[in-house]
Amino acid sequence: MRWALWLASLALCIGCSQPQAPAQTAAAGQHEPVAAGFCMSRKKIFYSELAYKVLYNETVTVESVFEGLWDVDSELSVLWASQLSALGIHSRSLTKLLPRPDLESFCRELPNAALQPLTVLPEPVRQALLDQHIGYLLLLHSNGVRVSAYSLGPSQVNLASELVLQNVKTNAIEYREPAPFGETVSLGQSTRSIEAQNLARLKAITREIVTARGPALIRSVLALH
Repeated sequence: MRWALWLASLALCIGCSQPQAPAQTAAAGQHEPVAAGFCMSRKKIFYSELAYKVLYNETVTVESVFEGLWDVDSELSVLWASQLSALGIHSRSLTKLLPRPDLESFCRELPNAALQPLTVLPEPVRQALLDQHIGYLLLLHSNGVRVSAYSLGPSQVNLASELVLQNVKTNAIEYREPAPFGETVSLGQSTRSIEAQNLARLKAITREIVTARGPALIRSVLALH
């Protein structure tokens, strides 16, 4: 229930202004070398379709697992880093800073429910970042892909994300807020078409969402001009 309420409020806030990070955190994020990471802790698509019946409405929910079919964490970490760099932030992708097994383990161990406590960075990960002079981690943490559909009209695809700014030196989380990463899309007669052709539509939509929402999010959070 808590997750459903959080996701509903997130959908309503797409396009709203994002709370700013503390001034000291924002300044450090702008000027210190940062690691850019995207982690999806559950490689799942959660479908929810509202069907209008004659006398009642029916909601059908289905889950689909795509783990092993797409390295979403690596691909979107690279995209996220490129967006931060385009804004003048000294960013490097986690894929360039950590061995792939360490990145996979780090993402897998993030909490699976919205706003559960985040643990500190594992010491091997933290030390690897410090050794490469990284001061902060800017992490987009997704809990999976949510596809909400109705009998009539387009569908809503949401990455169910939160933005985390973590001080690598102190291992303290200095900012953590829901991130409105969603788009309204047309999926035709079947929402499951998003999985066709080796997840081609899913990959394209998620990249579009991060590209469309990422820069505005960071400008707001770090008070970039």
